[in-house]
This record gives sequence, C-alpha cells and structure tokens, in this order.
Amino acid sequence: MQLAEPNYTDFSSGAEQTTNFKFDFNAKAAFQLMSGIAKDKIAYPIREICTNAWDAARGDFEVHLPTRLVPTFRVRDYGPGLSPDQMVTVYATFFGGTKGNDNDNVGGFGLGSKSPFAYLITESGVASFNVTSFHGGRVHHYVMSLNNGGMPQCKLMLTRAAGPEERAGLEVSFPVRSSDIALFMEKAQAILWHFNPRPKVTPILLEEPKVAKAGDNWTHFENAPFSGPWVRMGCVAYPINLQQLGIENWPWNNLSVLFDAPIGSVMVQTSREELGYDDKTKATLKSLLGEFEQVYVQKMQAAVDKLKTFREVREYFSDVHKTTHWKIAEYLAKRVTFEGKPVGGYAFYKIPVGTKATVQSLVEGGGYTFGALRHNRNRFSSPNTNPHEVSCRIKYFVYELKPYRSGEKIQALVDNGTLESGANIIWLRPPDLDTFKTQLKALFREEFENPGIICLDDVVLPKTVLKRGARPDKSLTKVNVYPDGTEYLDLSEKHLFIVDTRYSGGRTRRYKLRNGGPTDNRIGYALQLARETGLLTEDEKILVYRSSDTVPSHFEWLGDRLIGEAKKKFDAREYERILNSKFSVGSNLLNMAKHHKMFSAPLPSEMLKLFGDYEKYLKGRDKQDAVAELTTSKLITIYSELGVSHPLAQKKSSIDLNERWDSIEKKYPVLPALLSRYSHALGSAGGYYQRDHDILMSALNRYFELENMHQ
Repeated sequence: MQLAEPNYTDFSSGAEQTTNFKFDFNAKAAFQLMSGIAKDKIAYPIREICTNAWDAARGDFEVHLPTRLVPTFRVRDYGPGLSPDQMVTVYATFFGGTKGNDNDNVGGFGLGSKSPFAYLITESGVASFNVTSFHGGRVHHYVMSLNNGGMPQCKLMLTRAAGPEERAGLEVSFPVRSSDIALFMEKAQAILWHFNPRPKVTPILLEEPKVAKAGDNWTHFENAPFSGPWVRMGCVAYPINLQQLGIENWPWNNLSVLFDAPIGSVMVQTSREELGYDDKTKATLKSLLGEFEQVYVQKMQAAVDKLKTFREVREYFSDVHKTTHWKIAEYLAKRVTFEGKPVGGYAFYKIPVGTKATVQSLVEGGGYTFGALRHNRNRFSSPNTNPHEVSCRIKYFVYELKPYRSGEKIQALVDNGTLESGANIIWLRPPDLDTFKTQLKALFREEFENPGIICLDDVVLPKTVLKRGARPDKSLTKVNVYPDGTEYLDLSEKHLFIVDTRYSGGRTRRYKLRNGGPTDNRIGYALQLARETGLLTEDEKILVYRSSDTVPSHFEWLGDRLIGEAKKKFDAREYERILNSKFSVGSNLLNMAKHHKMFSAPLPSEMLKLFGDYEKYLKGRDKQDAVAELTTSKLITIYSELGVSHPLAQKKSSIDLNERWDSIEKKYPVLPALLSRYSHALGSAGGYYQRDHDILMSALNRYFELENMHQ
C-alpha cells in the first residue's frame, strides 16, 4: 500500500545551528515496534502473516491453526518466496520492503513480518519463530529471535536444495500456548472470513458467505460475523466508526454491509488494527456510504414510479416496512417521492390507529382493558394498523384530540345509544383535526362508504360515571398489592411484603424479596411455584413498598417466609433422586451423547465408551425421572430465584459420568470451546440453526480427523 506523505517545506531560516533528529534504535525501541503497537497480541500476528501471504499469492496459501497435538500456528504461501537479500530487507529491517511504493499490495509499513514477536515476547524475554523461504530452487531456513540484549536477529540456520514437489513460497510458524488455542481458532475465523480469495484452513472449514444484496463496491451478507458498516481494503476489513464521520443513526446499522475500498484509499493505524481517520479516509468512506444510500433510494424510486395510484404506493411501502428494518423504511419514505412529493414516513402509508375492535370488545375489556387505554398512550400514538388491511365493514371512526378517560366515554356512548354494541370501530388519536380530516379523505375514500365519525372530546361524562368507589371501612388502608393493583387491608394484621426498587431510581421495575437479597424483575414464576408447593396460600396478599417507605415492624419479608417454609418441606430422598437423575448430567455430555452418530469422523474410544455407559444409565429411567414435578425440585428453583443455596447444595451425585466427561474436555480442549458457542445447534439440521449446525459439524469432524491422524 502506497503510504501518503505530505510535501514537506522548511519555513524556518537563519538558524545558528541545526541538529537533525535521529532514531536511537535499541531493544526498547524494537520492543515497541514489534509488540508495543499491538493491542490484540493474538489477532495481530494472525492478520499480518496471513495478509503477507495474501499479498504474495492471493488465495494460494494455507493456514494451519494450532491444535492440542500440534500447538503451532503456521502459514505457507506459494508465491515467489524471498531471496537471501530480500530476507534481510524484509525481516531484518524495520520499515523496509517495497510494498509502500505502490497500491498492488495491502502491506506497506514493513512491520507485519515481525508481528509474531508481539505474541511471543513474555516476561521471560524468550521469543523466536521460524521462517522458511523456498526460492530459486533452494530452501533457506531462518530463525527470528532475540539476543541477550533484547535485540531481534535474523539467523540463517540451513540452506539446501528444494525437493521436486516443494513449490516456491514462504512459510512462517511459531508455537502457541495451550491456553490460547481456542482463541486462535476464534480470531482466525473472524479475520479470514473477509479474505477473497480465501486460503485453505486446517483444521476448520470457513463458512461460505451468503450474499443478500450486492452493488459495485458493497455487499450485504446474511451470515457475516459482524454487523453494521465495515470497509475492506484488499483482504483486511475494519469496522467504520460513524461518529468519526459525523453520522448518527445510520439506517442500515443493523445490517452486515461490507464496502470494498481501493488499496491506498483509506489510512490505517501503524498496527493496522483500526482505521486512521484522516481527511482522505473520511472522504473515501463518506463517498462509499453515499453511493450505497443512493443505490437504495434509486431502486425504491424506480419501483414507486411504476405505480399509478396513491393506494398502490401505500400498500407497497407497507410491504417494505414488513420486510425491512423500520429505520430503513422511514429513511426511504423521506427520500422517495410520488407525484413530486416525498412519501413522507409513516403518516403516508399508516395512520395513528389505536386498535381495530368492536365496541362490545372494548366495553368488556376484550383485548385492551380500559386501564391500558388510559395509561398506555404510546400504544395509541404509534402506527400499528394498515388502512388497506382494515375490513370495509367499519361503522365508526372514533377520534380524540385530548385523550382523557377514553374507556368511560366509550361506555357512555354505548349507554346512550350513540355507538352500536358489536359494531366495528377504528380508534384514532391524530395530532390535530385537519390532519384527521385529510387522512380520512385521502386514505379511506376507496375503502369506506359514509362511516360514522365521533369525537370523544365532545362527550360529557355523567356524574354517575365519574363517581369513585367509597371506602369500604375506615379501619382499612389503601395499599399497593403485587402484581398491579390496590386494595384496602387491615395493616394491624401480619402481611407479607416486597420492595419495588424502581421507586429508588431504578429504570425498570425490580423487586427485592428479602433483606440483603438480590433484586429481580422475574418473581412471578417463584410465586407460582410457592403456591403450587403450599408455601403460600392463594388468598395471601403481597404488599409492595418503596425503598423509602416505612414498613410496619410486624410485616414479614416474602423471601424470608419462602425460605423458612421451603426448609420444612425439603425432602432429602427426593433430592437424592433428583441428584442422580438423567437431568443432572451436563448439557455438553447430554447433547454429544444424543447426536454422536451424526459425526462422519471416528470419535475417540473413551468418548464412545462414555456414551455407551450413558445410554445404559438412561434405560428404564424415562418413567422414573419425572423429577421436574417433585416438590423438592420446585423448591430448588425457588431457592435459586431467591439467590440462596438449598440445604443439600453441597452434596454431590454418585454418578461419575460428569467427571469422566470433564476429563475428556481437558484432553480435547477445542471441543468445549466449539460446544460453548454452537451447542444449541447440535441436531438442528434443517431447522432454524441450520447454519450453526453445519459450522459445528464441519469443525468437529475436521478436529477429530486431525486427532486420529496423530494417534
């Protein structure tokens, strides 16, 4: 990549003495150039070594990822290789090489060849990696290492004649720590996914990209390992920081869009881990994004230009909204025109409709209760009904400009005969009367004939409707009761209570069930189990207090009651049955044992033996292991919801299946790494997780094939 440099001009003159700056190249400087510039010590050498191979041979190279048996990262390209003189220029010289003179290659800084040092240099100060050059019919073996002073050295160890099948090229390899094998797998897949053409990767198979849409310099992928806009220069891709470009809320930010920029058109940081946002880079990125947006708008405009009526445009954009992210639909609606005017967002093809229902269903609370109508206005200010999907048998349009006690007004209109019970109505809350009339005239002239129009603002509620219920007893106090409601209770009696932490600054409703316990917003299931197991009776009320409220001292925390009652009902025999049931087996073992016959590669003998023992263990247990319905099983769940350990939590299962599986995972470390990411896809062939299933099966088959080769 040709590195842009400014035209230097010395504006100073008349100096008595001039001293040029110089670079004191020592071990400290070498360390910073080899390792200090890299933020990700694993991704950095993977990207740099593979990019050098791509520059030399494009897709004609191999990447061998580390495994437990061969813990080495190795890249072998089949380019021209390097002569001894070139080796000195490329490997023994910082900022050397000739890639910076043109835009034929991605590289250009002269630092990537030293990138393995970034991973290899540790506190011990020992680091070395191997480079083998196949060039001119000779094979040159080099070792790159640090001397006792910490300075890097390029050592020629051996020169020999190349074999008849040894093609020209370069091979770089270095050892990988066992704890980093899974990370090398993960990061290599993410980096190499963008390479085109791609190398041959062992022992995994890179997923083939699935293209949703494509243009001259952009591609929208369905299965990319990233989201938002990225830019690729050559073979290396970078996320685009839209804030650096002054762009906020880019409509396509939820899509995986990859832009291809010419080599040299964008600047990258010295470590090539991120983009460098100079003026040239910003201009290039803005141009790519602008062309992409223009293509989208032009395509949509061409489709609208073929339509003849207002209604057709409405229906077309309604379909766009169903199949496209709402931000994109809104963006297009502001830029696509019909009859010389912008389509204009939601208001053009959707109107603010509260609900389509019958008067009877609204009065009786069917679907939407009056409480929801009064207190959740957002539901009725958002556009959620398409006019062309509404039945033509609409009898009334009910609208209001100042929503207030809407349900009661509907009831009053039914009582005085203005609204016919059972008739279909549309409930609207437009911003003003003119907008309402315009919408009716433009949107419904084709669908409806003389619907009744009623304004709820004109309805005067009778006093009987406005009258509130009388207090049942002066000795009772109105209190908040879980889940949502108020009741009059005698506070001199003992009651259960919880604390709603939302009232002390929480943004969502989260409850504390015991003093010092955690807060959670999912307590409904725990209460359901508590009533099923008899810890609570159906008629017991649970009072809700704020953190700042003073709770009567004779009230009891709900969590304390549940823990105390659960301890009395906890059955040790039932727990023994649960502990030794099939449900106590780890999920990885369970999934692998269930689907191990799907693998084409031979699995290790100790794994097959374990699966066989697991199947024997399961025989006859299907009917016996209905442990989920046991009272103790439900009590364990309640303890878990309360964030405490149950009485027998320290007791272990007598089954050794889990221990045997743990030893297998330690022996094959790539296995748990893959299962932790894709275990949900095992056995999902043909289902929703088909793509993940294919990735997992391919990776595991390749992994076990490699393991068998080294046994």
